[in-house]
Amino acid sequence: EYDYQSLNASFNIAGSFAKDNFTIGLTTQYFNDELSLFTDLSNPKSSTIQEGKSRNVFAATLAASQILTVTDVVQFDLTYVNASGDMESTAGTVLVNGVRKLEQLPDSRNRYATSVKLVHGLSETSAMNLSYRYYVDSWGLDAHTVRGAYLIELNEDEDFVEYSLRIHSQGS
Repeated sequence: EYDYQSLNASFNIAGSFAKDNFTIGLTTQYFNDELSLFTDLSNPKSSTIQEGKSRNVFAATLAASQILTVTDVVQFDLTYVNASGDMESTAGTVLVNGVRKLEQLPDSRNRYATSVKLVHGLSETSAMNLSYRYYVDSWGLDAHTVRGAYLIELNEDEDFVEYSLRIHSQGS
C-alpha cells in the first residue's frame, strides 16, 4: 500500500453474572479503508499508483470467562471477520520472472476463529496458561495453534516476564 486512510467504528457490551464469576461480552468493529496501490513494483521510481481503492472490514467477537476456583480461570471466544474490496497490499507481493508483482486476490474473505484458554495461578506473583486456537477461512486456510506460557510478576501488576512456547500448524 502506498497511502492508506481508515475510518473505524466499534461497539462493545459486556456483563458479569453469578457474583462476577462469569462474564460475557460482544465486540463489533467496522473499518472503511481507502488505499492507493502501486501497480508495478519492478521499478518503484516508475511505478504507477492506483488511487481510490476501497476495503471494508467487519469483525465480531463473542467472549466469555468463568472463574473455576480461587486459582483457575477459563476463557472462550468466537470471532468472525468479513473483509471485502481490494485485499491486495505491498506486503503481499510475489516474484514473477524476476519482477515483483502484487498478488491478485479474491475480493472478499470470511474468517472464523475460536479459542479456549486456561489460566492457573501458581502464587501471588506467578501464573501459567495454556491455550488452543482454531482458525478457518473462505480461502481454504485452516490453522491450529497451541500455546503455553509462564508469567512472573516483577513490579506489582506493572511489569511481567513471560516464557512461552507456541506450536502452530497451518494448511495450504
